[in-house]
Amino acid sequence: MIAFDESKCVYCLNCVKVCSMRWVGQVKPAASAIRIERTEKYGDLSIHVCDLCAGREQQECVVVCPVEALTLEDGVVRVDWETCTQCMDCVEACPQGAIAFDEATERIVLCALCGGEPLCVAWCAEDALSL
Repeated sequence: MIAFDESKCVYCLNCVKVCSMRWVGQVKPAASAIRIERTEKYGDLSIHVCDLCAGREQQECVVVCPVEALTLEDGVVRVDWETCTQCMDCVEACPQGAIAFDEATERIVLCALCGGEPLCVAWCAEDALSL
């Protein structure tokens, strides 16, 4: 699970940028599996990343998927790309607002922890993210 320390975050968005590069090959915040948002110009920060629901008993995105393309394995939601129909039910059901849809690639984007070495954590210069 990725932990976020708001007090260390300088809102550089390196995590968002590197994540979108991983998923779609360009800096495109809307196609990032992690999003950091501010409530107002200098307001509180909030994080949206799929693995924040790890450990919860119900995974809304998994339950709502009509073709069972999403599964929960070791606390990480995995996608079977061959089965996924891009219906976006998971995007709408996610209580964290952490699943994105990239129209250019026509794929959902959600955190898979980069195989155990999340790029967002590695690229966080202020150590606001940790695994």
